[in-house]
Amino acid sequence: MSFQADERSFAHRNGFSDLGLSLFWMVGAFFLFQIAGLVAAITLLMIFGDPGALVEGDPTAALQDQASFLFAGNSIGQITFLGIATWAVTRWHLAANDQRSRYLRLQQTTGIFQGSVLAAIAFIVIQPLVWASGWINGLLPVPESLQALQDSQLEMIQSYISQEGALGLALFHIAVVPAICEEVLFRGYLLRSFERSTSTWMAVLLSGVLFGLYHLQLTNMLPLALLGVALGAITVATGSIIPAMVAHFINNAGAVLLVRFAPDSPMVQMGTETPPPLLYIVGSVIGTLILGRMFWNHFKRAKSHATI
Repeated sequence: MSFQADERSFAHRNGFSDLGLSLFWMVGAFFLFQIAGLVAAITLLMIFGDPGALVEGDPTAALQDQASFLFAGNSIGQITFLGIATWAVTRWHLAANDQRSRYLRLQQTTGIFQGSVLAAIAFIVIQPLVWASGWINGLLPVPESLQALQDSQLEMIQSYISQEGALGLALFHIAVVPAICEEVLFRGYLLRSFERSTSTWMAVLLSGVLFGLYHLQLTNMLPLALLGVALGAITVATGSIIPAMVAHFINNAGAVLLVRFAPDSPMVQMGTETPPPLLYIVGSVIGTLILGRMFWNHFKRAKSHATI
């Protein structure tokens, strides 16, 4: 008697849905990344910083005063769990002959350079729409305590970016690491897993909304969700997460550079109290439609990468 090996994925062999299993990992990765980041930050502060401030005073205040350790710890947590561990758990969804890189769309595709350039331009063009969504978000009621917490976090980030000699590290922690690790998790792992349980564009929308919620910033939830949906659409259109990584980096690096070199510019000072000028919105809509047509041409060439 001969036995044929079951070559189905771990998820399918054990009756798990790809969507349910990926949501389980998303929640687990969030908590593990937060815990690992905090432990790493405290460890770095104890070794290289002023441990007396941590032991004798308010630990939260001590970490905020020495923000470089918080950012370093955050990057360690992201790399370990959003990046490396997500790469590992992708095996749950793979059949015997499947490849992680193809599942995650971590691959080169036809026209990827052009797609990356278009993605970078797109994330500049849509900024007025992001601003407008932030204004709409500002109309929603948010508890004052939460608003104060997010304002203090924003002040800490801006203060860190503005420190002399911190620009390179700020770009690494705020732009490079999230552009790689968050894309592996959201536009790589989650988007592909959601596609197996629903339509591609529903998967783009769902992963984008979860991207907005994942940051735990109620005052920025809509802009972050909009950016997440745009990154998902770029990934599907190009058949690769590399253009989304480029766009994500451009978005975050642009914010860092604006805070560092043009802190009084409208894009830095824009708040939730006023919407962007109408001309900005019209120009952004027209530019987005033009770029959307270009990405549609990419999508037609990338159909062979759309399912796995």
